[in-house]
Amino acid sequence: MPLIALHGIGSSGAGFAAFAIASARRVLAWDMPGYGQSDDADIGDLDAVAQALLHAAPETFDLLGHSLGCLIAGRVALLAPLRVRRLTFASPALGHGVALPDLSPATKDRMGVTDMAAFAAARAPRLLARPEGAALAQVTAQMAALRAPGHEAAARILSSGDLLADARRLTLPADVIVGAADVITPPGAARRLYAALPLKGAFTEVPEAGHALTVEAPEALATAMMETT
Repeated sequence: MPLIALHGIGSSGAGFAAFAIASARRVLAWDMPGYGQSDDADIGDLDAVAQALLHAAPETFDLLGHSLGCLIAGRVALLAPLRVRRLTFASPALGHGVALPDLSPATKDRMGVTDMAAFAAARAPRLLARPEGAALAQVTAQMAALRAPGHEAAARILSSGDLLADARRLTLPADVIVGAADVITPPGAARRLYAALPLKGAFTEVPEAGHALTVEAPEALATAMMETT
């Protein structure tokens, strides 16, 4: 069974490389429109992005969302629950629940960023429990490679999404995984998501890990997912 992996606002499908090796399974790391190998077309709101993924996906699959990718994963599972065998939310961004075209204050700051290298240098250290070495270099490089169209489209999804509302409507079990030292989507927020799930899988808190689980703790993330399947 393939695993589709959905990245966060500051990454791309390439950010799952170490996790894919650790998980020893077929991982399909999807680049959201405007990210990585995808083109810069703005295909619209959360429903449109979810439908685009479903159009490209195999008939049935396991689904992993990381950070912003959790908003997309949750919506995919709502739209096509019979196609998703297993759902995992990692470092879940809950969204801000602000109806478009309005934007939340936090996402307004992401609009119009022109110097992605400076943006990455300032923000990347916050994604790691230990902001140093190869992990910091990788997270910084991924964020510096962001393109404005994709980043701004993702910011609109973050602003308008409401993962807790979607979670309450899910009809399949879901697992929640979070880094114990995550200051971006902290364990308390992850526990709120877990509490909202009608059908609960496992809740896992990864010790000494920050937000960028796929980079900082890919083996621990893979192990947690193996233990729940």
